[in-house]
Amino acid sequence: MQDDKDFDYNGRKSKIENFELNIDHKYGNEKNKNDIMSYSNNKNVHRYYKNIIKVKKSAKNKKFFKSIWIAMIFAACLMLGQFVVFGTLDMLAVTREDKLFTIEIPKGAKKLDVVNILYENGIITQPTFFKLYLFLTKGSQKFIPGKFEIKTNLDYEAIVNYLQSNANRLDSDVVDVTIPEGKNVLEIAKILEDNQICSVDEFTIACSSNEFEKNYVFFKDIKFDDVIYKLEGYLFPDTYTFYKNIEPRYVIKKFLNNFNNKISKKLITNESNEKVSVMTSADKKSISLGDLINLASLIQAEASNDADMLEIASVLENRLSTSKNGGKSNFGDAINGCLAVDATIWYPYRNREKVPKDILENYESPYDTYKFSGLPKGPICNPGLAAIEAVLNHKSTPYYFYCHNKEGKTFFAKTFAEHGVNLKKAGLS
Repeated sequence: MQDDKDFDYNGRKSKIENFELNIDHKYGNEKNKNDIMSYSNNKNVHRYYKNIIKVKKSAKNKKFFKSIWIAMIFAACLMLGQFVVFGTLDMLAVTREDKLFTIEIPKGAKKLDVVNILYENGIITQPTFFKLYLFLTKGSQKFIPGKFEIKTNLDYEAIVNYLQSNANRLDSDVVDVTIPEGKNVLEIAKILEDNQICSVDEFTIACSSNEFEKNYVFFKDIKFDDVIYKLEGYLFPDTYTFYKNIEPRYVIKKFLNNFNNKISKKLITNESNEKVSVMTSADKKSISLGDLINLASLIQAEASNDADMLEIASVLENRLSTSKNGGKSNFGDAINGCLAVDATIWYPYRNREKVPKDILENYESPYDTYKFSGLPKGPICNPGLAAIEAVLNHKSTPYYFYCHNKEGKTFFAKTFAEHGVNLKKAGLS
């Protein structure tokens, strides 16, 4: 086949020859022909030959750049092939030796940080390929922080799964925490933060979320209207074992699972001396779980000791009953269903000193039982089993008032006048 460059050159040459023939035919005499050819040589012929030279140069350049382009494509294919081959071998752990390393993933570490930690410790040898693997498989949106002892001969899937399980963390990441009875959400959050489990903000936000309502049957009849923390009252006080730096939902699930076991499986002795569960006893007394925990939280916050709880439970019941008796006690004092529990005045804070200074001056708790009659909007702390049993098993008393002295001794009174005398005895008047 004729080369394109030759064709172009010959084509242009033919055009010039035809041009010369036309001149001969049209003008005839040699003089005119020479004049025209002279003009042609100066204009057209010179231009044609100049273009031919340009075409030849352009063809040479195209050939050169085409060679460069082919070489670049070949090099890129070679590099991509090496990337895929070595990456695949690393993904399957074919080229890695069987060694054991201890690594630590810090709290808040991003995927790139984890990849670098794995690469620096020889767990993987192809960090770019590992990042690509995480992207394509949607592997672990968030790695668990903590210390791990991990082998270097694990494939990528095994590495990701290993670092997603708290069960694989070292024992040094485990801490035992005791939550005393009567602590509220803010106080529990501080205990957890002090033990490096999760931060106060993380925990309190989780306690206000809707995440847990549908997962626990005991929540189905509980109203959360205008409560500050939905989970207040249901974080059962006990000693727990937690991993450090974990998401608060794992902590909360332990609290709620324990609460569920205590109210549905643990047997208590009721007024009839029967062994029944808390839920069964509450059903027999026609008291809802929400009201039960609400009352128990008030008793837990107010009682000096377990012995006080039964009588304080009776006082609260008597005061609530006045809303149905014209607002007055059996002794004529106007109570109007108002519980007047000191522990509710500053909730969710323990006392005046705990209220942030920027809101202290105008602070009014929506839970204040001096201002609002009946039960508060929700529990004010997390009661233990003794306070819960006190609501269910207390005996009736004639008391409507109580107070404590500094030593924790409790004084009970039937009338407001008697209460005034007790306040003096307790050094509170």
